[in-house]
Amino acid sequence: MVTSPKTKDEQEDLNKRLRSLKIDRSSAPSPVAKSRTPKLLFLGVAVLLALLAFGYVFLFSATKSISAAPVRVESGVASSGESVLSASGYVVAHHKTAVGAKVMGRVAWIGVEKGDVVQQGQLLVRLEDNEFRAQVNQASANLAAAQARLDQLKSGSRPQEKMKDRAGVIQAEANLK
Repeated sequence: MVTSPKTKDEQEDLNKRLRSLKIDRSSAPSPVAKSRTPKLLFLGVAVLLALLAFGYVFLFSATKSISAAPVRVESGVASSGESVLSASGYVVAHHKTAVGAKVMGRVAWIGVEKGDVVQQGQLLVRLEDNEFRAQVNQASANLAAAQARLDQLKSGSRPQEKMKDRAGVIQAEANLK
């Protein structure tokens, strides 16, 4: 049960306490906004550093081409006034080429070594072809058999075969009747 204050002092005291409990709605920055600022700054710096790193990799560490002049190599110690060139490194192919076959098979012979210079049309690898040769021989035999049958049909039947066929026709007519 709520009772009203008795005196004016009590009323003022109550008002002060109520004002102290009042929520301040002024536009003060929230704690979330305050903690976002360093995070956004850190994120911006990280993105900038990443862009700089990618730029360095793509612009400054690209493959350098070196043009070399012919070097004379002599045995022995360099005389005064001459300089000796000593270099180490590796050679990277300018183009890479993948080689493949139209058919699957086992390798029977390899005609080149790693690093060899090859010419267009040069035989590089030979595959085992026993199965393919057998298929070609089979197809040749089938062709010869078909050619013989064609020649037989063109030359006509022998008289014995004609008589046999006539007998077959007479038998079929008898069966029909």
